[in-house]
Amino acid sequence: MSTIGLDKLYFADITEASETGYETYGTPYAAPGVQSADFNINIVTAKNFADDGTWEEVREFVDGTITIGAADLGSSLAQKLTGATLDGKGILISSGDDAPPLVAVGFRSLRADHTYEYVWLYRVRFTVPQKNYATKGESINFSNLSIEGSINRRKKPAYNNKHPWRAFADPNTGDATTISGWFSTVYEPTQPVT
Repeated sequence: MSTIGLDKLYFADITEASETGYETYGTPYAAPGVQSADFNINIVTAKNFADDGTWEEVREFVDGTITIGAADLGSSLAQKLTGATLDGKGILISSGDDAPPLVAVGFRSLRADHTYEYVWLYRVRFTVPQKNYATKGESINFSNLSIEGSINRRKKPAYNNKHPWRAFADPNTGDATTISGWFSTVYEPTQPVT
């Protein structure tokens, strides 16, 4: 279904186990001022030909990017997402050797039927926010920022031994209790009931 809105942007810090690299998610924290979240997903396709045609075809998720538009991130959140530092006087300092941490990203989007769909991206690493500056003229023009992150599948497998990159909750099929607590923890896949 078409979406007509976006709000409730959340991030959750990731800690990786030293031996396996498996992710543990911290408590999600809100980031007000979200304006957009644009995905570009890369899928690889391989075809095996036989008998003068396609015998079999495999499609797999490779990686992706998300670009988040925001009215503001604030220095504290920019520091958390990019690995920059706040100096002794509270000034955000970005350097060439900053190491952006891994985070999970969650949000919800208002649908045309006035229900919400919910998303968690399991493993994202952001770059430095981009922002354009311009002089003030006869009309008011807002200059907001965008921050791009690379999306990867997580290392920790789900119940089916697959490595998810996203959790998507449809309000018509998703468990109501799970959806109502969507931003209290990063969603962990569960085995289907048969």
